[in-house]
Amino acid sequence: GPVMNFPLEPKDLSPNVARVTLNLDGQNLVYYNNATRPQPMTWPGKDGTGVISLAFQPVDGSPEVMLNEAGSWAWLRMLRGGRFNATKLTDVYSLRLGTKGMWADFELKAASVENPYTLE
Repeated sequence: GPVMNFPLEPKDLSPNVARVTLNLDGQNLVYYNNATRPQPMTWPGKDGTGVISLAFQPVDGSPEVMLNEAGSWAWLRMLRGGRFNATKLTDVYSLRLGTKGMWADFELKAASVENPYTLE
């Protein structure tokens, strides 16, 4: 599978979500509409499990809603399952990941011009 390094910055949450936790193969990113900065991520991550989980904590206190992918292509599958779009800035992409009416918006910067995200 692919090897990738990229900064990932949370930007927004749907109104029905209090907090989102992204575990990218052992790298944790938690966001609850707080001030953020880009967090460096690598794929595969430090755990070497090839597992990604995205946990949404609903504002109404109901159980967490999970989105999971596994395997060496899990990150690209996660991107494909979300909304992944180029922005006006070169190598900067907007990413919306969600399930069951809950979503989180991220900004992702491709580390190089030869980036795997442009592959169809």
